[in-house]
Amino acid sequence: MCSSSRQSLAESKGKPNLSRLENDKVTPKFETLRAVAAALGTHTAMLIQKDAWEWTRHIFTEWKLNLLWKGAGSRLVAMRARDLVNLFLATRPEHSYARAKLLKHANHAPPEDPQLAEYSLDADKLAREMAVAKAAREFGHRPLY
Repeated sequence: MCSSSRQSLAESKGKPNLSRLENDKVTPKFETLRAVAAALGTHTAMLIQKDAWEWTRHIFTEWKLNLLWKGAGSRLVAMRARDLVNLFLATRPEHSYARAKLLKHANHAPPEDPQLAEYSLDADKLAREMAVAKAAREFGHRPLY
């Protein structure tokens, strides 16, 4: 075996074959996923396709429940499901892959009139979220909706 082929063989052993990883021929270790997720600033579940939707749905539901009007002396604002999803994605672009699923999940209206799906939200909490979305849009030059 010549020295150049030994060198290329040694180099290939030290480097991961990313195409094999991307084509699901290799299962990465959890430590690898955790390191990649930390580097990307996201949750590990976002790296695993079957878990990503569950995590996105959980985050969206928790966020939405926090915004719902509780009736304790705060003002009430109605918002369509589509606008609520767009507001969520404006500050959480890592979940934008699931826009269609989020719209279906959030829209509890009859299919013949999707504009009927509205949520009763706390006006003060909604104003804060809209300010955060506006700041994110200005910082990242992303459209708000």
